[in-house]
Amino acid sequence: MAAGIPGTGLGGIFYLFLALFMPVNELLAALHGKSTSSSRRSAAFSFSMAIAILAALVGHAWLMILGLNELKEYLDPQSALGRSVNEATGIVSPAVALLPLYVFGALLVMLTIMRYVLKRQKLADKDVRLDFEGV
Repeated sequence: MAAGIPGTGLGGIFYLFLALFMPVNELLAALHGKSTSSSRRSAAFSFSMAIAILAALVGHAWLMILGLNELKEYLDPQSALGRSVNEATGIVSPAVALLPLYVFGALLVMLTIMRYVLKRQKLADKDVRLDFEGV
């Protein structure tokens, strides 16, 4: 099992997406007169937590890159460790950082397709049941 940075998996990305969307959802609820003070407090708290998590992730990435760049200055570029550090600060880091976002996007697309397919199937089943009710 591989351990990663907490909050960067699919569950963490999904939480961030929902928490960042909560103020928009709460604004729409307020426009329709369905917002309460407790739901506004909950949305504000979740949004602030999401911002704090994003700030921590950006700070962590910045510190890692800063540390790796400092380490690069003291290593021989031809050594195995020197090559590993060069690769880590190159294309590998951004690709690994963006992978959960790509997977999350694919998951949202698949869930949207499944919702459409299941909704059509449910409507078709409902029509069949209505046809047999009169028999």
